[in-house]
Amino acid sequence: MHPTLYIFSGLPGTGKTTLAKAVAGHFKAAYFRLDTLEHGLQEVCGLQVQGEGYRLTQRLVADNLGVGNAVVVDCCNPWELTIKAQLRQHFDQQPQHAYLYYFNTLPDNIDTSRARCLTFNDYADFFHFHQQQYGECHQHDWLEAYFTAIARKGYVYGIYADGQLVSATDAPDIPYMEECIVEIGVSTLPHYRQRGYARSVVGALVKHLLATDKVPLWWCAYNNTASQRVAQSVGFVKLAQVLTIS
Repeated sequence: MHPTLYIFSGLPGTGKTTLAKAVAGHFKAAYFRLDTLEHGLQEVCGLQVQGEGYRLTQRLVADNLGVGNAVVVDCCNPWELTIKAQLRQHFDQQPQHAYLYYFNTLPDNIDTSRARCLTFNDYADFFHFHQQQYGECHQHDWLEAYFTAIARKGYVYGIYADGQLVSATDAPDIPYMEECIVEIGVSTLPHYRQRGYARSVVGALVKHLLATDKVPLWWCAYNNTASQRVAQSVGFVKLAQVLTIS
């Protein structure tokens, strides 16, 4: 399992340094602050620093990741393009690029009237829905246990059309704070997309999570524009870009 690199970037005064230090302390990670490195280059070496701080940090990051250390980087400017190239060169594979969203406010105009909470008695419908979504050849051995677990918690909301389940939420496992954070997933059959079904079922699940004191979380690939639109339409706001090597 590869070590994790966390990059916090943003304008001064937004709290990124406070958060970055907290994450570094929690995960016992190496911590690099671009301002500190650049000021050091100016004072010790007498350089008029431009991109030298970023290039030095990339080398330090690569060395630490190479020996298995988690790394936290604190910088002002977006760094995803240069760090993607660095990770690709260091690990000889393309990092997975995703967006992480936090929940803000549920819009008033979401219609959740057609969405209903599924129970274990609806598993046959969910199984058929899953087969249509992912194909007959997809392994389904794990599906019943997964559905049972999330349905018991009320995390599966669905919409039926033409006598079948056509859109449904789920809740992928997360490796931290699972007792209070729930990552939302949603799927809709191809012929039933762009009808607002995903927004409706996600809105219903968000309402349930808020009513049970859970924090909704959204995560999607950087090029999944449909997922990004759904997230924003139900009140999620982009928090971070995530680069993953697996």
